[in-house]
Amino acid sequence: MQKTIAFFVLLIFLINACDNIPDSVVDPMEEELSVSISVPAQLIYDGSDKELKVKASFSTSKNIKDTWFTVKYYDGSYNVASKVFMNDKGQDGDFLPDDNTYTGSINLTKDDPRGIYDVEIFFITDSDVLKKVSVSRVNFKNYEENIAPIISDLSAPDTIVVQSPKSIILLSLKASDQNGLSDIQSVYFTSTRPDGTSSGNKIYMNDAGKDGDYNAGDGIYSLIIEVIPSNQKGTYRFDFNAEDRSGAKSNLISHNIVLK
Repeated sequence: MQKTIAFFVLLIFLINACDNIPDSVVDPMEEELSVSISVPAQLIYDGSDKELKVKASFSTSKNIKDTWFTVKYYDGSYNVASKVFMNDKGQDGDFLPDDNTYTGSINLTKDDPRGIYDVEIFFITDSDVLKKVSVSRVNFKNYEENIAPIISDLSAPDTIVVQSPKSIILLSLKASDQNGLSDIQSVYFTSTRPDGTSSGNKIYMNDAGKDGDYNAGDGIYSLIIEVIPSNQKGTYRFDFNAEDRSGAKSNLISHNIVLK
């Protein structure tokens, strides 16, 4: 049974321009607008997809051309939907047509990681002015057993002869998670110098198709690092790990690279 706790936020304000739209593009509204927002505070996955239903009730829909919402993980690391259109036509979940209440929905599934999601509601006017209405948070609880990620198939050189002005090292490994790739929060390594010292800093690898990574979203995490002639020569130890959104850590893979 779906457990949904709804909350309502009454916003009576002079709508502010969307932060990432230049001020020169956005004309300020000349009148106040009353908006009532309905977004569930919590959704619980219990074996079936859960509908995230969003409503925005305006005091007037005059000059509103389109309304939509976005859904993403609170830290921006995972995107569920970049634009879900809402309607006031009495269809697709909307109760009454032309009552100034716009409704839209999207499903959260077992493949979406548990945690906090930001729901941002926008509208655009007939004169193409974009406005952000609100930001609400939804706690998505997924009670499937959490399983730690696994890393494997490390690709890294054993020895590098450092050339001037610099030499390139490509590091790559596979990360998997039975809760889905979206549950992987980070893949990283720390390094220890030949003299046994280490900053302990985590160096993050990526699966975004950049910085040495070939294909985004395929579970292969990569990174290019540079070494220069002044770097200390000898054996460096690289310790690789992954962590999921619940904080569970993967197996550890250690690999030595000798700089000459």
